[in-house]
Amino acid sequence: MGAIAGWKVELDDEVVHTAELVISELVTNAVRHAGPGQVSMTVRLIETVLRIEVFDSSPVLPRLGLSVGSAP
Repeated sequence: MGAIAGWKVELDDEVVHTAELVISELVTNAVRHAGPGQVSMTVRLIETVLRIEVFDSSPVLPRLGLSVGSAP
């Protein structure tokens, strides 16, 4: 995530750290659930919004919900 920290924009260290955690989780989930297909990611800063998009080749759409074993 040095790329985010290296942008010529002042981002709070907490924002960079949180982005690193979110990206790590999203990519890990995509790799785990997409199977042998491709995974790609884009990270963009649009004014004050950091947009993180992760794509995989799985035909199955993600479901919103708690993972097995998660507390409500």
